[in-house]
Amino acid sequence: MKMLQITKLNPQLVKLLENDIELKNKDLKTLYSIIFNRFYDFSDGYKYYLAKNNLCEVEIVYVNLPLINKLEGIEKLSLEEKCEYYIKKYRPDIIFDQGNSLIKIASYLKNKFSFIKIISTWDGYIKTQAAGFAGYDIYFTCVNGIKNKYKKNNLNCQLNPFGFDTRILEKIEKPTNKINKICFAGSIITAVHSSRLSQLQLLNQQHLIEFYIGNLGQGIGINKTKIRELIYGNFSKIVNIYNLEYKNKGGLFGLSMYNMLQNYTAVLNIHGDDVNEIGNMRTTEAGGIGACQIIDYKHNANDYYKPDYEAVYYKTDSELIDKAKYLINNPNEALKIGKNAQRRTLQEHTMEMHVLRFWDYLKPMI
Repeated sequence: MKMLQITKLNPQLVKLLENDIELKNKDLKTLYSIIFNRFYDFSDGYKYYLAKNNLCEVEIVYVNLPLINKLEGIEKLSLEEKCEYYIKKYRPDIIFDQGNSLIKIASYLKNKFSFIKIISTWDGYIKTQAAGFAGYDIYFTCVNGIKNKYKKNNLNCQLNPFGFDTRILEKIEKPTNKINKICFAGSIITAVHSSRLSQLQLLNQQHLIEFYIGNLGQGIGINKTKIRELIYGNFSKIVNIYNLEYKNKGGLFGLSMYNMLQNYTAVLNIHGDDVNEIGNMRTTEAGGIGACQIIDYKHNANDYYKPDYEAVYYKTDSELIDKAKYLINNPNEALKIGKNAQRRTLQEHTMEMHVLRFWDYLKPMI
């Protein structure tokens, strides 16, 4: 059994990789090896853990990385044509379309290539339309709210919470002197991150936080985020974005991000607007490295981390400020909470568990 994992990397990460001297003049095998060893997003987790459990052979391709496209000779092809190129090359029984690259052609591919048994994808967008026009056989998500949208449309969608890849612990550096502040790593998409934007601004005003935001600039400048808000007349958001950009340390990914997160007293984890459950990727990433998290409270908190023992939760802006100050004034308490979270993560929330759940859902369909 063979699976093809089609992955689209974060656009900011693509820019960093294109300018990375270590990746220049490398062959395909070496390029993939270097990138996998940096543990960006899922990395090669599906490939590694399915092989470890003797379940499936996996090929992973990055369809939007120019360095790789050039080596494959497909840089002039459209996204869909690149995907079809890889399907012809590897002839997979199963396709896991991690970044919705096949959203326009999944049905076409099933009809064209008889060897394809299943095309699956991931949907973590809370405002998803959960439409079946794309033709995927099964959808995976990290929160029940999205799963239920698909169920209402009579589509096969399964909950598969994120997991921490334990191999990361062998790669990250041990922190020496922690920075006694809160940190945040992520993005600001104003259409779904209004609370995130305002709460970062509140912490910033009180000098409690340092942030690493990949899709914002660093200082005065024009970018897509500000242009979008200008078009919609959201001038207050533009002001907030400018204020953050003055102190923004820039986006970090993979091992660089993990090393940064563990060097602070605590990590702020804010879900998107209208997300009613804990379940984003940062939850188990931070928990896995032993970071103390401050998380916006949701009803399923205990499914991940016990309040005030394995994570710190808040419900209001004032509570966020108070708890951030408490952890900064009590860094040893934050350290204990982080260690408790790590213990829970390694017992219940690993990448291997995530991958095996994925396979258990696919097995009856093969």
